Amino acid sequence: MRVRVYNSIAAYRHLSNFEMAIGYAQQALKLSLKLGYAKGEAMAYQNKALAYWAHAVYDSALFYHSKALDIFLENNLEDDFGEAYNGIGLVYYYTANYPKALEYLNKAEAQFRKLNDTTNLSRILNNLGLIYDSRGEYLRSENYFIEAMKLDLNFRNVYEQSSKRYGQQASEDNTFVKKRLLQRKLNELESFSQKEPSLALVSRYYEIANLFELLGEDEKAIEYFHKSEYVYGALDEKLLLADCYRKLAEIERRRSNNDVSRDYLTQAYQIFLENGYSIQLDYVLNDLADVESAHGNFRKAIDYLNACILLDDSVGHRLSVITTKTKLSGLYLSVGNIPLAISTAGDAYDAASYLEIKKSQRNAAKALYKAYVQGKDFERALFFLEEATTIEQKIDNALSHREIAKLKIGYETEEKQKEIDQLHQIATLNSSVLTLQKQMIILLSAGLIAIIILLMFVNTRLKKIRALNSSIDAQKTQIADQNKRLEKRAREREILIGEIHHRVKNNLQIISSLLRLQQRGIEDVNARKAIFEGQNRVQSMSLLHQRLYQQGNHESVEMKQYAEDIFDHLLRVHHLGESQVSRVNSCDEIDLDVDTAVTFGLIINEVFSNIFKHAYQPGKKLTVKCEGTSAGNQVLVRISDNGPGFDLEFESSQAHFGLNLMKMLVSEMDGTVLFSNTEDGGAEVEIKFRMA
Repeated sequence: MRVRVYNSIAAYRHLSNFEMAIGYAQQALKLSLKLGYAKGEAMAYQNKALAYWAHAVYDSALFYHSKALDIFLENNLEDDFGEAYNGIGLVYYYTANYPKALEYLNKAEAQFRKLNDTTNLSRILNNLGLIYDSRGEYLRSENYFIEAMKLDLNFRNVYEQSSKRYGQQASEDNTFVKKRLLQRKLNELESFSQKEPSLALVSRYYEIANLFELLGEDEKAIEYFHKSEYVYGALDEKLLLADCYRKLAEIERRRSNNDVSRDYLTQAYQIFLENGYSIQLDYVLNDLADVESAHGNFRKAIDYLNACILLDDSVGHRLSVITTKTKLSGLYLSVGNIPLAISTAGDAYDAASYLEIKKSQRNAAKALYKAYVQGKDFERALFFLEEATTIEQKIDNALSHREIAKLKIGYETEEKQKEIDQLHQIATLNSSVLTLQKQMIILLSAGLIAIIILLMFVNTRLKKIRALNSSIDAQKTQIADQNKRLEKRAREREILIGEIHHRVKNNLQIISSLLRLQQRGIEDVNARKAIFEGQNRVQSMSLLHQRLYQQGNHESVEMKQYAEDIFDHLLRVHHLGESQVSRVNSCDEIDLDVDTAVTFGLIINEVFSNIFKHAYQPGKKLTVKCEGTSAGNQVLVRISDNGPGFDLEFESSQAHFGLNLMKMLVSEMDGTVLFSNTEDGGAEVEIKFRMA
């Protein structure tokens, strides 16, 4: 009994009082060795490991967890395998050794499933979800979080999924779940005496405060954090009091009360520093850097982050080092120290690449891009911009696959439920048929009461008809419900198509930006001109996908509006205004399918570009007319200007890339293009093509 008491105190105090936890664990160990109590010995080692883990002494934590696991295995104490595996897995997780962390957490998961321990299984699934989310495997993390929430609705699951370490975002909102849990905690609070301070009371205060914060109700959160602060102070729970100060500082910083936030953080810093809480010091140093940076005190912020990096290096927090160095790079840029910004971000990028942490690798690449741009090393800047863009695309693709998979899971679940319902209906009908057969055998055996049997049979059949009519009505209702689900899936498909157009538009914008960046470093005039024209062609396609995304109709685009989009874009890039150029657009309402619109956009991009380059004359207002008509599936577009007109020899020249491109595109549309001069001397282009 004394061994259990010593181990219980050590386990309870492993977070808040290191010396007390180690002292009681040592007493439990000595007594267990004296009594030959193997489980007590293993639990003492495990409690030592927990105390060292909580204070970031990971080598010692791993050593004692391994000793505990060996004793559990030697004595076949299966009930304790799972927690031992979990302890080792968490040590590896905190040092960013994800393969080892997954190995031991998977063993813990298997053991708790075997024991049907849903509470601990939920905890392990939540830890696995956090690891896969850190690695960018969002679908796997989502599945673990959902199963954990189904198994055990508790404060820890909700809080960890909503406020993950190292600034990760929640996998889903869970507002309904948070409100249910908050109401449960408020109901529990009514059963406590709130006059006498106790750990049970303050734990409810603290959980309620955190839930109010997650729901965005800052005033209520502050109220309950202050209640927690009072009780923690009365109980002399320094670590928990400091953590409460840190939460209050976070809320005040979000409300722009930076001075108040700094005061709370300073109090928390002193407590953590005096008691050697390395993990918590990491958090507070980052928070202090954010406060000083918001005040413009970049030098102080840099000092805090450098101290944080030294601390994280000493305890092996590799992921925290990567995140902090990326942030530090931005501060070095703020004070104009470009070499240190590049060096710091480069270290973060290399470490994130080695650990295969996509989000951190992307953020470090962005920091390097900004540093090289400020240092005017555009070649390196372009490389890291492309790297960040590639990683961002992979992350977006992973998120898209997760959403698509969720839709697929929902669809398959509905279909499976439909099959189950149909099988149930068949089984019910078969049972009814067997019942009718038995009834008929009984009725036929009673020949003396044939008339009564006949009347009973008719009555039974009438009931069956009514039941069948009722079944038909039920099936009609089921069909109507199924039609609603199909309509829902059709709407989801429209949303996905719109998102695809949005992504394509964004990718084309990135390509256009890359071309613009590359153009700045080229001195050859012809090369710069070629890249400028290529950029406009890419932009014409981007404008199409932007209009498709905005208008909601993803099948076709209105020709007149699309032509105006391209005209306005080219007007801007050629630095011309309404005082210099006027437009007359008299096109009919003609809808072009997406494939036809892409080719049409490239053609009129060439026409308008040539007009702005060759027809515009300074001092003379340029007038551009665009007419479009359709007859059946034939479309005629005529574009003219009041410029100097075409040179009669230009069409026979092979040097005009834009002219050759236009002819090739018109040919692909099974159409023709004619170049001529108007009676007033301006140029005129007539395009005929066939719509699909």
